[in-house]
Amino acid sequence: WQQIVISACEQSGRAVVPEVQQPITLPQWLSDAEADCKLVLDPEATPSALYDQPASIALLIGPEGGLAASELTLASENGFSAMRLGPRVLRTETAPLVALSVLGARWGDINACTGTALESESREQTSFVSKISMALRIGVLMDPIATINTKKDTTLGLLRAASAAGHELTYLEQTDLTVRNGETMASLRPLTVYSDDTAWYAMGERYDASLSTLDVVLMRKDPPFDMEFFYTTQLLEDAERRGTLVVNRCASLRDCNEKLFATQFPECCPPLMVSRDPNELKAFHAEHGDVIFKPLDGMGGQSIFRVKENDPNLNVILETLTDNGGVTIMAQRYLPAIKDGDKRVLMINGEAVPFCLARLPMAGENRGNLAAGGSGIVQPLSDRDRWIAEQVGPTLRERGLLFVGLDIIGDYLTEINVTSPTCMREIDRARNTHIAEQLIACIEREVLESRGR
Repeated sequence: WQQIVISACEQSGRAVVPEVQQPITLPQWLSDAEADCKLVLDPEATPSALYDQPASIALLIGPEGGLAASELTLASENGFSAMRLGPRVLRTETAPLVALSVLGARWGDINACTGTALESESREQTSFVSKISMALRIGVLMDPIATINTKKDTTLGLLRAASAAGHELTYLEQTDLTVRNGETMASLRPLTVYSDDTAWYAMGERYDASLSTLDVVLMRKDPPFDMEFFYTTQLLEDAERRGTLVVNRCASLRDCNEKLFATQFPECCPPLMVSRDPNELKAFHAEHGDVIFKPLDGMGGQSIFRVKENDPNLNVILETLTDNGGVTIMAQRYLPAIKDGDKRVLMINGEAVPFCLARLPMAGENRGNLAAGGSGIVQPLSDRDRWIAEQVGPTLRERGLLFVGLDIIGDYLTEINVTSPTCMREIDRARNTHIAEQLIACIEREVLESRGR
């Protein structure tokens, strides 16, 4: 049966293959069915209209001769509403096609679908049930997709997972955003992604529309966080106010500097100081002897300096980083555990993925960043890693930060990456964790909850 479904998908051009499940009893399925909208076909039902689009549907279709009155009553007791397709009674094998076509015509393309045959206690025939989820319109704002590293790019992994789940993808860049009559508009392009890393995308014709016509926007523009990034979050926030889910929340992208945000959890952090005063920074260095100095707006390990005790370059490093006392920077006690890796722990709606990528510095380096030449090893989280994640998680959920990367060296939290976290593909390849699928499922739930369902 599954092969028949696959062949039908190939013929119809459907990218998401419905799953044919093992037969179960009707009472068992009815009690387990979870859906936003529950429908049972009944030729005796009073005709009714279908109104608001649900996020998911559970559809029950009886065997030849129809469901027994007791079975219809049981369905009603489990939250199912009767639906009539018309005056004609359809055969069991054609009723699902007609029902799905009617629902698709009313509510748009159907996303994931699973079919189950239900065993009847009184008859040899079986019923057909279907669990349907409705497709979301997901936009992605990112750096040019033509230039990404397809072997490791996290955004591409997220897009592939969203496409596999049946969602409609739309592409835009920062230059595609405008404001007209108080509303953020965008020049959008339909996007298709492929599993081929040598030919990974195709785009349709541009069209202009309000950004709020999208259900979701994945804000995946890489740092640096400059004024253009700041303005982009403000433009996206207009769509957010109109009901679009932006991942991550615009206000939190602005408020949560990736180095300063970590300081809100002092019990998790190493000794550190944030200052623009060279004398204060020198006093911190004198206290700890071996210190890392870094800018607050850096990325990829750029402009990070390790200054040991009696280092003659201390003054010039501080003059350069603080621009002679005009720019605030961070000083952090050096952590020898960097030799074991700068661990990237990914968080989905405040919950830690159970494996991390430990980024090991190359020989002669103090930085584990992959962009600085480091190499990665995937490993399970330690007890301390999980504890840190538990301290940070509730704040992430409160701030609408659905996808975040914690940086942990040894036992200490050093950064909280909120703008465009990476390392997902490396962890997935090593441990088959399906992180992208988990995030897309989380986004689906957030949209469902925002619609009050």
